[in-house]
Amino acid sequence: MADAAINYISVPLSSASSVAPVQVANLLQMRDLPISVKSTYLDINEQHQSFNRHGNGGGWVAASATVSADTYVGPRVIVMQLAQAINGSRLDDEAILRGNAIVDGATVRGRAMLSAFASVGPGSDISGRAQISGRACVVASKVHGNAVVTDFAEVRDSEIGGAAIIAGGSSVLDGSQIIGQIAVGMLMEGLSKPIGRYDLVQNSRLHGKGTISGGAWLGNCESADDAEFNVFGGLITSKRFPLVE
Repeated sequence: MADAAINYISVPLSSASSVAPVQVANLLQMRDLPISVKSTYLDINEQHQSFNRHGNGGGWVAASATVSADTYVGPRVIVMQLAQAINGSRLDDEAILRGNAIVDGATVRGRAMLSAFASVGPGSDISGRAQISGRACVVASKVHGNAVVTDFAEVRDSEIGGAAIIAGGSSVLDGSQIIGQIAVGMLMEGLSKPIGRYDLVQNSRLHGKGTISGGAWLGNCESADDAEFNVFGGLITSKRFPLVE
């Protein structure tokens, strides 16, 4: 980017010291982000959005965002737009909150990102490069690795990791663990097009590679790390998915 094309964001600090404007380019260099997210920074700049250093941790918080005094915001964290972090939440490392995302009594760290109307509730730990978006809801759960929870998906008292994708109106509940290249609520080959039915995974531990879609309901199921499976619709309980031959 040429110097003449660099945009600026005015970033007033909580201290009384005079600080020069911070270049958007410098903020972007802090992250390895999708182009769509980088564009958001430029949009904010055009709207003359300003940021302040949060008193508890020194992270960047947009004037339009809401962060409670008891929430920790690490120095490399960015909270932008109308995002909220309340009730003793902890935002650390290079986490990003944007859109109307809400973190309520939870931890978001690593290079995790929350966007749109996503909500992360008490007892949750979002880390790695995990993404929570859409109107997804995560409560008392761990989401890590490159996992994605999106659309209207719900994750409660469970763990999502690896490259797992929980989408559509799917629910993962009751101590479930989904880790690997597993898509719930959509076909792995058509990630942009959810199946449109509600899938439910309860008290199951699924690893490996597979898809769960078409209104499937899995309860008390498990699979080995090298298992490969595709489930479309139906009720399946107490099943161990076979190993790949």
